[in-house]
Amino acid sequence: MADVHVLLVYGLDEQRLLTHTEFAADERDDAFSAYAAAEAEHRDLDDVEIVLVAADSLATIRHTHGSYFRESVGIMDLALDGLLARS
Repeated sequence: MADVHVLLVYGLDEQRLLTHTEFAADERDDAFSAYAAAEAEHRDLDDVEIVLVAADSLATIRHTHGSYFRESVGIMDLALDGLLARS
């Protein structure tokens, strides 16, 4: 049984995690309700990804879904694009 559920809302255009909400093991139903609400809220947006993941800890989720937590990747890409545009 999972000890933690985490709802991730990721902006594809911004390439960054917009929000993440943690739920304890006894809040599983709340996690599923929050997931459904986030899906409904962003239903018409193609640039937002909604993911609900579960694991034994937030550290495990950060390891297995690390790309959601790497905000610096998007910043580095933008900086590189700027440098290439100047050349």
